[in-house]
This record gives sequence, structure tokens and C-alpha cells, in this order.
Amino acid sequence: MLEPQENGLIDLPDYEHIEDETSPPFPPPASPGREDGEGAEPEEELGRGARKGHEAEDLKTLIRHMEHWVHRLFPKLQFEDFIDRVEYLGNKKEVQTCLKQIRLDLPILHED
Repeated sequence: MLEPQENGLIDLPDYEHIEDETSPPFPPPASPGREDGEGAEPEEELGRGARKGHEAEDLKTLIRHMEHWVHRLFPKLQFEDFIDRVEYLGNKKEVQTCLKQIRLDLPILHED
């Protein structure tokens, strides 16, 4: 059990020597209709056209990772409730002001 120290603060465990969990790497994207890459222009493979048509898969992967992150951050909170809280906080004036400063590349002061 944690015991109070002389100055009224509690002694926290040493988290400096604990390693984070590692996530497996993302799987390579599937290319529907192309098995060996034939028929694609070299620019298309390297440029913007390389990821066309995978938006739904990418969104599912992103949401799955967000759900995992939220579960690790708040184990007892449902994902939908977390989204509601984020939307509520995102509508506050202080948050919107800070986001504008970030987007305009303005310095964020400690007082803000």
C-alpha cells in the first residue's frame, strides 16, 4: 500500500523502468484486382494513386486502433462515451482557441 510521505505527497511507483506494450506493425495494404502489380503506372505506385480505393479499410484500421488506445487509457469507459466526451470538450471555447493557435502555428503560452 502507498504510504504518505512527510510533505503530504504519496510515493508513486517508479514508471521509468517499465516498458510500454508493443503493437504489431500494420499489415501491408491489399490491392484488389492486382495480384502482381501489373497494369499500374510507375508514378501511380509511388505517388498519390497508390492508396486509392482503400479508404474504408484505412478507416476501419484507424478506428480499431483508436478503440484499443481508448480502452488502455480508460478501461471502464465505452468507446461511444469517450467520443461523446471528446465532442463535448471540443466545443469549449478554450479548446477551439488553442486549436486555432496550433493551426496558425502561433506559440501556446502557459497562461493559455
